[in-house]
Amino acid sequence: MSVVIAPAPTGVTATDTLNLQLLIDAASVAGGEIQLRAGIYRVSGLVLPRAQVHPSLRGSGRGITKIEVLGAGTAITVSGEADGVEGVPSINDFDSATLSDLTLRSSGGSGVGVEFRATIGVRVERVTFESLDTGARYLNRTAGSFTEPTTLPDVWFSWTTATPVAHAAEAGDPAIPR
Repeated sequence: MSVVIAPAPTGVTATDTLNLQLLIDAASVAGGEIQLRAGIYRVSGLVLPRAQVHPSLRGSGRGITKIEVLGAGTAITVSGEADGVEGVPSINDFDSATLSDLTLRSSGGSGVGVEFRATIGVRVERVTFESLDTGARYLNRTAGSFTEPTTLPDVWFSWTTATPVAHAAEAGDPAIPR
């Protein structure tokens, strides 16, 4: 597995988002790990797209590497959707991402740390969730789709995270009662 070291955070939302998303997109083709440096990456939202191999994001440690989403946005979306259409995850989706050794937070205290859409086997390890409305959200957007509960070993939800874990469905999805 190849390891790519991300540029240092700039503190500029547009620049940090672009720098990280370009690395994620490249790693989605070949797989690999993106090593994040110490500091605060300010983002408008990152997407780990459905791919042959989801890339992994590894920080330098909780409280040392932070990804801060702007306002009420979602810091990281891990998607099993193909071209925006969600369905049953394929066998390729079992080789999924690991998010580790970092802190996810919102600049406004109302965002989402990580959202899972039609994914299987994603691991979130040694991650702190702080100043968020929701830490981890599992979202089914269409009838018949599903998101397998993700492994969350050794994570910490700060008292500033209102809802640590949430399950959501959009209209028409009978999988989750309202």
